[in-house]
Amino acid sequence: MLKHSLILSALVLFPSIASAQISQDPILVKECSSCHLAFSAGWLPQASWKKIVDGLPNHFGDDARLPDERRAQVEAALLAGAGDAKTGRSSPFIKSVTGEEAPLRLTETMGFQRKHKKFKPGTATMARAKSLANCQACHPKAAEGIFED
Repeated sequence: MLKHSLILSALVLFPSIASAQISQDPILVKECSSCHLAFSAGWLPQASWKKIVDGLPNHFGDDARLPDERRAQVEAALLAGAGDAKTGRSSPFIKSVTGEEAPLRLTETMGFQRKHKKFKPGTATMARAKSLANCQACHPKAAEGIFED
């Protein structure tokens, strides 16, 4: 119980910690985490999530189509929690997205690139990770929503 109280206190006192959390939404966890981390919807703006959901038939090379009702539920959860939906859960990465930008990948945001600038192709870390999208390669507790080194 003390552990949970400390975590909740930290989230209140340090809201940026909350923004780094992976999604806890059961719909997103079920539909997204079978292939990758269920990323926090707050990591991207609504326009990005709309483009991603519209592109599920070719989701980064995979067919991730969902039945219409389930697709609508996933889209609603993503749009409601998006970084520009004024939920208070936006990440530092979304702050770098301006205007009508709608990046399809978190790794395309300037905030992410700034935070990960030392990880360039050809480095040992990148050889191990293979991709910046492989959060667990450098953040062993990423599945728990912990991304600090």
